[in-house]
Amino acid sequence: MTTSLCIPMKYKLSTLRECCPDIYRRFQHCQASVIRDGHHTVINTLFSSPQLVGLAAVALALQSTLDLAVNIHTDSKYVFLSVPQLETCSFFPESSAASPLFSRICVIIRQRTCPFFIGHTRAHSNLPGPLVEGNCLADSALRIYSIETATKDHALHHLNAHTLRLKHKITREQARQIVKSCSICSILLPVPYYGINPRGLFPNQLWQLDITHFMEFGKQKYIHVPIDTCSGFIFASLHTGEATKHVIAHCLQAFASLGTPKQIKMDNGPAYTSTSFKTFCSAFFISYVTGIPYNPQGQGIVERAHNTLKQYLNKIKKGEFGISAHSPNKWLSHSLFILNFLTLDKDGRSAAD
Repeated sequence: MTTSLCIPMKYKLSTLRECCPDIYRRFQHCQASVIRDGHHTVINTLFSSPQLVGLAAVALALQSTLDLAVNIHTDSKYVFLSVPQLETCSFFPESSAASPLFSRICVIIRQRTCPFFIGHTRAHSNLPGPLVEGNCLADSALRIYSIETATKDHALHHLNAHTLRLKHKITREQARQIVKSCSICSILLPVPYYGINPRGLFPNQLWQLDITHFMEFGKQKYIHVPIDTCSGFIFASLHTGEATKHVIAHCLQAFASLGTPKQIKMDNGPAYTSTSFKTFCSAFFISYVTGIPYNPQGQGIVERAHNTLKQYLNKIKKGEFGISAHSPNKWLSHSLFILNFLTLDKDGRSAAD
């Protein structure tokens, strides 16, 4: 919403049908920025609805200019159509959240000694003219305030860029710059990787296979993990080593639960590049590919699964049943059940679905 305040004029009516633009005001969401005589002021309100914020800002504009003729230019059709009718209204339904604001504006209108005008201006328009220029000034003032608020919020809570963008309505790049400028968060930022990690188009088309270590399991610290890159379904089994015989035994266990994949992608470990494992894959008609040497990012999907699985193993071990109540295999089975059946994606589906 954009509001302009003009020089005093002599009119008998309070609500005018013509305007005289001079100064601009812009209202957005729960904040409003006021531009008057080249100076801008940001106003906070307690309302979350843009319509209610617009009404509150109009009330403030009318109250602060009781002895001045005022032009209010807004990009809200709600304010543009409703406010000019308030001067002749005497009843407002209590069920409406806007009723207190309507009553307040109506009282202010009757207290005014000078007329006012309500006009409509399209938001974010590139057309030339003083209204658009004032609209841009108010927009920029509000964005500066949002960035300052987001910076203070990050300094207190160290929120990530995605949260800052959604919470403070700033751009993605602005949120990233706030995080990067933090001396604490800058050393903890993940290294971006701009490559492509291919996924399967249907279940069991492409697996990623790798081995991780969980030292608290003692002799069974070697956790062999395949993940279906289409569904995200994770399987894992504990072994006492990472030789070819352990990899083959793990694959047979995975096949019994998930079936055989069309293709397996793995790193260049000696167990995966051995002749015995190549013969095993050929017997099951499985094609396999290996990644670029010393480039774990090519196995990014299963590497992330490793981290998630270890996090749940630590949570399960510290759960209500206590450490002595479960064995490593039961901890692992419980974690896999949570990841595959209880964890939901943005569409409300689990990996098993």
